[in-house]
Parts: sequence; C-alpha cells; structure tokens
Amino acid sequence: MVSRLVDVVSRAVDVVSRAVDVVSRAVDVVSRAVEVVSRAVDMVSRAVDMISRALDVDSRAMDMVSRTVDVVSRAVDVVSRAVDMVIRAVYMVSRAVDAVSRAVDVVSRAVDMVSRAVDMISRAVDVVSRATDMVSKALNVVSRAVNVVSRAMDMVRRAVDMVSRVVDV
Repeated sequence: MVSRLVDVVSRAVDVVSRAVDVVSRAVDVVSRAVEVVSRAVDMVSRAVDMISRALDVDSRAMDMVSRTVDVVSRAVDVVSRAVDMVIRAVYMVSRAVDAVSRAVDVVSRAVDMVSRAVDMISRAVDVVSRATDMVSKALNVVSRAVNVVSRAMDMVRRAVDMVSRVVDV
C-alpha cells in the first residue's frame, strides 16, 4: 500500500513537473507575442508618422499615403495575430495552472494516504508491542508454573523415596 502511494506521489510530481514546463513554454510564447505586439505598435507609430508627413506633401504624397495605409493595414494584421497569440498563450497558461492544481491535489491526497498508512503502521506496532508484553507475561507465568511443577515432582520423588524406605523396613 505504501509503495503504491509512493508511486502515485512520484507520478503526481512528474505531472507537476510537466505542467511547470508547459507554463514555462507558455510564458515564453507570451513573451514573444508581447515582443511582436511591441514591434507592431512601433510599425503603426512609424506609419502614422509617415501619414502625417505625407499629408504635408503635394500629389506625390498621395502615393506615399496609399503605401502607408497598406503598411498600417499590415501592422494592424500583425497586431491582430499577436493578440491572438497572446490569447492562446494565456489559455495555455490557464490550462497548465489547472494541471498543476490537479497534480497538487493528487500529491495532497497521496500525502494524506501515506500519513494514514503511517498511522496504521504505528497502531500495528503498538498492538505488536502490547502482544509482546502479554507473551512475556505469559512466559513468566509458564516459568513459575514449571517451577511449581518441578517442586511438586521433587515432593513426589521424596514421597516415593519415603514410601520405598518404609516398604524396605
């Protein structure tokens, strides 16, 4: 029973370790997504600057505005994808935290079971100790009884000797 509990605890620790790895990976993904969002925001900022410059220029600037709008559109797409990545990463972190929580529950239950097993073993040791004391007392009683029987046999032997002497006389 204790070895099974140890196996359960070991498996739960493995699950916790794996969940921590998943959380770590998810944090890395979130970090990368934040970097992508930061770059995209920089791109949008540059594009806005470009638009503002383009508005100050004449007809050739309209072509630049058109290109800048394309850049802004791409930047918005990148930001949108980065936000999706952040949402997925948060979901992964949430799932990993749930897995860690479940693994901690399993470890807690296993520790409770080990604790109960230790209590049962302690009680069994107490019972064995009491039984050993009872056996020791019983052996003392048997030893006294053997001494009494030995004395009785000596008395019988003496009585037989006396009877034998009386018969011989």
